[in-house]
Amino acid sequence: MLFGVKHKGFTLIELLIGVSIVAILITVGIPSFISVMQQNRVDNLSMMLVKDLRTTRSQSISLRQPVTACFVNNADTCVQNNGVRMLIFVDDNGNGVFNNTEHLIKQGEDLSSSIIVTNSETRYVFRSDGLLNGNSGTITLCSNRSDITGQQISVLASGLVQSQDKNDC
Repeated sequence: MLFGVKHKGFTLIELLIGVSIVAILITVGIPSFISVMQQNRVDNLSMMLVKDLRTTRSQSISLRQPVTACFVNNADTCVQNNGVRMLIFVDDNGNGVFNNTEHLIKQGEDLSSSIIVTNSETRYVFRSDGLLNGNSGTITLCSNRSDITGQQISVLASGLVQSQDKNDC
């Protein structure tokens, strides 16, 4: 090798140091990325449910009749816990079951299995004046990971629907 001749490229040590730095960044970044993704799932579900409950209220006013929103099982029966999705419908016979003869307003997306949904009421029925028919209720959304902030959705007798952070999931 002649003096003064410059070689282009990396030495083996420089390459190993670069690969080591990238590996450290990935091991630190992936858990943070997973936490961000799970927090986004909880927040997005909360926003979607608030929107659906507000839609239920506005539809009851527009249609001038009671409209029901509830979590349903696979048989489309309103359930308090372990629902698979939310349905919004006009429950003509008031039995809490969506029948093919009743007017379906919206069928929500299936709920994520990584989010725990607890509900204080079996269903929320908004009257034609927009007020809630029955008791106020809360829907709590918690992740199966303890580092994620949950959400609590309040459905008030006045028809107001609001959400807030819930730190003690």
